[in-house]
Amino acid sequence: MPSNISHTWYTTLVAQDPNNRHAIQRSNGCWSVIDYSAGLRVLDLHNEAKAFDFNTNNIYNEEYNHNSGYILSRNQEEERALIPLLPGYVVFTAAGKKRFKLSILERNNQLLFLWEEFGLDTSYTNKKAQGVERLAFHCMLKEYGLESNNTIRSLLGLYDSQTINRLQKLVHDKKFAMQCKKKEETLRRSLKRGQKEINTFLCEEEGNNSQNIRFGIQIESNGKVLSPKDTQVLMLKNLEYKQEIYSQNKTIKKLKNKITSINNDAENTIETNITTLNDAEIRKSVEKEMEERQLGSVIFMSTSQYLSILLSLPCPNCLDLIASNRTFYTRVSGFNIYCVITCLLCKTSTQYSNEDSGMKYSQVVAGAALAGEVNRNSFQTALATIGVTNQCCKKSYFNCQARMYKPIIDSAKSSCEAILYEILDHLESAHLPSQEKVLPIGFDCSWSHSRNAHQASGEFLYLGDLPGYNYQPVIGFHTIENPRTIRKSENDSSKIVYKGNFDGTSRQMEHAILLVLLNDIMPILEKTDFTLHICVDGDLETNRTLACIPAVSRIFADLKHIIKKQHSRWHPFEQHIMRYFNSCIFSAGLKNKLNQDDAPTEVETRYIQVEGLIRHLLDDHSMCWSDVCWIKDNPELQLQSPTLKNYTQADIENFRNVITTIFRVPFGQGLVTTLPSSPKKSGPELGFL
Repeated sequence: MPSNISHTWYTTLVAQDPNNRHAIQRSNGCWSVIDYSAGLRVLDLHNEAKAFDFNTNNIYNEEYNHNSGYILSRNQEEERALIPLLPGYVVFTAAGKKRFKLSILERNNQLLFLWEEFGLDTSYTNKKAQGVERLAFHCMLKEYGLESNNTIRSLLGLYDSQTINRLQKLVHDKKFAMQCKKKEETLRRSLKRGQKEINTFLCEEEGNNSQNIRFGIQIESNGKVLSPKDTQVLMLKNLEYKQEIYSQNKTIKKLKNKITSINNDAENTIETNITTLNDAEIRKSVEKEMEERQLGSVIFMSTSQYLSILLSLPCPNCLDLIASNRTFYTRVSGFNIYCVITCLLCKTSTQYSNEDSGMKYSQVVAGAALAGEVNRNSFQTALATIGVTNQCCKKSYFNCQARMYKPIIDSAKSSCEAILYEILDHLESAHLPSQEKVLPIGFDCSWSHSRNAHQASGEFLYLGDLPGYNYQPVIGFHTIENPRTIRKSENDSSKIVYKGNFDGTSRQMEHAILLVLLNDIMPILEKTDFTLHICVDGDLETNRTLACIPAVSRIFADLKHIIKKQHSRWHPFEQHIMRYFNSCIFSAGLKNKLNQDDAPTEVETRYIQVEGLIRHLLDDHSMCWSDVCWIKDNPELQLQSPTLKNYTQADIENFRNVITTIFRVPFGQGLVTTLPSSPKKSGPELGFL
């Protein structure tokens, strides 16, 4: 029974005065009862349309909210955003498991807010506490810990559209009545001013015998005697004529504005036509000059020169040329300089950019680095050397390149397929019936920067001769990339920043590329009945895989990788060898150029390069040239390691064979020559090979 009474407390309150009370349900499911029995009243402060604002400091809240009579509804359109708080408004509600009776009062044309707390009493008879404030129950909410953005509206039941419309209609009706009264008072003041003008007119005409007629009406000193109804008609007629004159003046103003707009549009059209013709003439002249002088599509210009030219241009609107009458703002993004110049006289802003529409230098530079096979750091250095110091960031650079990869790869694969068909047609035409149809190809992989890198690309090269090509055409191409991950710390899990299309070691990457390329060309080979003679790296264990491919007829091993490893033991001597070799060439070439008596011959130079180097590394400098070896004339200097002093005679002989092979030059070519190095040069020139 108690739960049922608690559930229907609002129906009990409404039943006590059903004509003035009604219950509403809030958005959270709770109920409130609104009581209009005290009568709603609209105050003068409601004419100011000022809403309560609690964002200010608590010390100044009451002073700041003086004459406030509304709360703000932020989810309504502007004209309906203000909800009036009217004296006589009473609501029975619940908040924070307590029962409250909230009443809006009035004193000295200011709002007072009375709250009464009844604890858990649903009959609202056992009062526990009460208080009066001026801040729309804001202090009560803070005291009970119920403060939030929408609590005041919710407690007062001001989410109910019928309640809001009723309050707003009361304020609107009173405002309308006050506006009518104000208009009548304005008319009365106007009539008083008119009466003063008539009295002045009568005083001026007092000495004359005229009939005191004005606008066809005879003026009497005591005025006209009219009934109240006639007076009311005259007042309405006066306002009617004024409204008509106002409407006609408004129409005239609109017509004037329209005529002005039409004239401006006509002038702008003429100016636009002239500007269009002028722009077309400029483009025509520029294109002609670029074609005749072969200027190219892009020229270099210093930033100061570019900005100086922009600031020297006249304002396109007022044609002002004074630089102090304008301001400019620049924004730099990569290679793009965006400049906005604002005229202080006519407030016209003009935008300029060093890039054409559809042209992005950052993308062009990234593409140029790809086409030239140049990495980002090298290309940045080259651009910085010529003065282009402001460049795109690393992220933008690689993002631009990433967008180019897919179309480049797709284009490469399409080109490979086209040239493969061309090669097969050529081999088919030269094929003899008794011979096997063979397509000789080679396979190799390349990595970005170094082996075990994230990216690798592989290709099939045609190893035969094809008319019209002076290089070995690529007939198969594929790329794979490992996923890239980052980890902020050792305890954090890794995060994938790029998925890639493969996950494995470099050897697995090379093997996977080979399989993909074979799968790409196998359907074509089966159609044309060709078999493969394939050459692969000697260190690639692919014989078992290739042996399972029916179209692979023979497998050849490319031993160049093994050869590279033959002289690995002598890699530490690389700097010694190259420094000694270059010094000998330079010294011999200079002496021959100066026609000195001790200039060495070709044979002597070759001998010193080998035997002199070996003696030099054994710390015996008797055979060294003074301008090649400083230790020869400065015996106190020590020979830098590595040396051959701790090597056996067999090792030294092996070293001799290695450098003899390295220094061997083609038949008929010398180390030092005085032949012209260019057909454009008539005289002899010293060349170093």
